[in-house]
Amino acid sequence: NTFHAGAVTGTMTEMGLLAEGPGPCNGNRFDNIAIEPSKPLYGHVVVRGSKTNVHMGSVRIEGTKQVPAVPMVHIYDNSYNNVIDGMILHQGVLADFYRNPDVKFLSYKGTSVQPTPNNAFRNAAFHGAAVAPDGTVAVPHWTLKEGPGQASLSF
Repeated sequence: NTFHAGAVTGTMTEMGLLAEGPGPCNGNRFDNIAIEPSKPLYGHVVVRGSKTNVHMGSVRIEGTKQVPAVPMVHIYDNSYNNVIDGMILHQGVLADFYRNPDVKFLSYKGTSVQPTPNNAFRNAAFHGAAVAPDGTVAVPHWTLKEGPGQASLSF
């Protein structure tokens, strides 16, 4: 399926675009499309399913009233090889960037949410960093093996 030049807009309560199996749901292309529901519950673009992926080129994703805790693009962990590029405003992307290395967005605050290929460290951009209830900070793919020692990360 290929969709070219259009807009997904209006009052959508759950999501703007959903790509989901249960069988193969791959090869769906969305080019030069704006996706801009004001505040869907699950995000503007939701991709889930092990045989599900999307290819989106030159998309614009915007949600002026989006709740900060809800990512605008949510690619579930079992989905891979998604290709998305374009411009995203406000919130970010929730995805495994190692399984989806071609998910790239420009924003008004940065040049891309994709990890840089020039860095030799896995997860050099600290994606997925979170503060645990006990106050410690956990960063996926980072461990402090030698002790005593300490590292810090500011949010």
